[in-house]
Amino acid sequence: MSKVFGEVKHYRNQSDCTFTGLICECNSNGKYKNEKNHIISKSSYLKRISRNNQVMVFAWEEQEFEKNKGRLSKRNIKNANVYRVLCGAHDKLLFNEIENGNEFDESNKKQLFQFALKSFIFQHSHLEIKQNFNNLTHSLFNKVGDAHFKYSSRNLEFFKINYEKENWDSIKTIVIRIKKKIDFVSCFCTRPIWDINKRYLLSTDQISFNIFPENEYTVILLSYKSQLSKTIENYCKMLEKCAEDNELKFIKYLTKIVILYDPNIALNPKFWDNLRDFEKEDFYYFAHFLRKNNHNLFRTISKVFKLKNKFSECNLFY
Repeated sequence: MSKVFGEVKHYRNQSDCTFTGLICECNSNGKYKNEKNHIISKSSYLKRISRNNQVMVFAWEEQEFEKNKGRLSKRNIKNANVYRVLCGAHDKLLFNEIENGNEFDESNKKQLFQFALKSFIFQHSHLEIKQNFNNLTHSLFNKVGDAHFKYSSRNLEFFKINYEKENWDSIKTIVIRIKKKIDFVSCFCTRPIWDINKRYLLSTDQISFNIFPENEYTVILLSYKSQLSKTIENYCKMLEKCAEDNELKFIKYLTKIVILYDPNIALNPKFWDNLRDFEKEDFYYFAHFLRKNNHNLFRTISKVFKLKNKFSECNLFY
């Protein structure tokens, strides 16, 4: 595995800016084409949930991940969840409505578009890296991974085209606020296997999730392409209605989704330390569930089907 971590770093260091030739000219400091970009804004959102400027994150692409047996690592917010994906110029321009201490404004359609792009673009970069390591999983999963990457590449073109055209309405966003405090920030893009009523979600389309604290509230952004099938829109509206009618059910489901699908969740160290041992172990169970090396095809499929009835003992909301 040590060799794999070195190869991942090499690919990152040699990669071109994902938005090369679009919006503005590429420019970065240092010898690499890309700079280390934060998945989650350091000053606007990571700092809110940090303790002494420290957060707990997974170091998925680093040797440290193997050394501490897949456990969370404590990082300064300057170095938490940073990946070489964009040059400095594009990183600064593409997310200018989110960064620099800008407050969340749900009437700002450009900002909502940027939130959706941010959760998507880093996931796409992870899929791109995985294309170089198809020998680590079952051949059928490799084919599924190839299909996901092709679909993700089409989505990347969608974001590029609509950003250039300033077509912010190409993304719809449902904003949910619940009066619960959280000590984590989440930013990811996925298509959940099961909906909140344990029904299989029949769609290949994805949803961008952005979750962050705002004073005494938690803000949840569910973003998706405007021209998608009704399946995804209905899923998001179902979550919105459940948040209003049955907050406990909503929180239980959302906790599961966040831990299961967000590899870059950032948590407050004190909050993590205060969790009981069984809560931490359950967190790791869900966090690693979809990311283990899957060589046994039928066992993996069986586990996924059982997943719809499982919920995490680790409550991220209080």
